[in-house]
Amino acid sequence: MFDLHGSETGLDEFNYFYQAQTLWDEAMASRAAAWMKTNPDRKLVVLAGNGHLRYKYGIPQRLFRRSSQPYAVIVQDEEIIPGVADYVLFTTPIEGVKSPKLGIMVAEQKDALEIKNAIEHGPAGKAGLAAGDFITALDGYPIRTLADLKIALFYTKHGDRVRVGINRDGTALEKTVLLKARPKHISLPGK
Repeated sequence: MFDLHGSETGLDEFNYFYQAQTLWDEAMASRAAAWMKTNPDRKLVVLAGNGHLRYKYGIPQRLFRRSSQPYAVIVQDEEIIPGVADYVLFTTPIEGVKSPKLGIMVAEQKDALEIKNAIEHGPAGKAGLAAGDFITALDGYPIRTLADLKIALFYTKHGDRVRVGINRDGTALEKTVLLKARPKHISLPGK
């Protein structure tokens, strides 16, 4: 794992990396053990990256040390090596197309979504949306949060023209945004 993070600044000393990894695993195991102690009649599933689970190092051994409870380790897309885990899941990439984007950076305010930056040559920037505008609707769908915007964009297509309602300095405006043409297919999840 250290070699995979070697390009990050400040990680040229293995001991610091090991200390950080150990502290992270100990903290996760400690929190899991505390939950198990207050919920003795329930089962706990810990979702963590393979690096925290392989060979039952990291979280599994540290949690067992605290609780003595039986456990199983499941990793995803790992080479099958004896002892790497109790189970190895292999995923199948699915083909999909990303939802269209407006080309903006946003910040959620109280019941409002503020544009912090609009890429000048992006769809929103070309349509005249700007930093400081508040998005209020997309094709009539009310927008109050980033989740609202993502859901509204999910139902659009690349190449569509969408109406974006904004509030600019207290004035309600509507801009027509041409979404970029369809990109090439992608493989999900990140494969």
